[in-house]
Amino acid sequence: MVGALGLPLVQVVGLALSVHALGGDLPFIQVGAAYMAARLLANAAPVPGGLGALEAGLIAGLTALGVPAGPATSAGLVYRLLTFWLNVPLGALALGFVQRRGYV
Repeated sequence: MVGALGLPLVQVVGLALSVHALGGDLPFIQVGAAYMAARLLANAAPVPGGLGALEAGLIAGLTALGVPAGPATSAGLVYRLLTFWLNVPLGALALGFVQRRGYV
């Protein structure tokens, strides 16, 4: 139960921090609503990880709630860079580590 609620909460916190760091001024609950709507859209998209659909949904949701287009776009892309793309090289490093140690 904690994991099912904890991960989305951490994701919303990350998005809220990205929005505020890049000049957006939006209450946390509205950032959460934008995230949940974008996640719903991304889950319906037939692409792995909602790639492209989540970013578009985040940008649309944030701008609909009053964040200017520039900060909304930047926040959405920085958020996805940190939560989606940064995992790829870190995962490759971890895989190399466990292979060198002979764990797999």
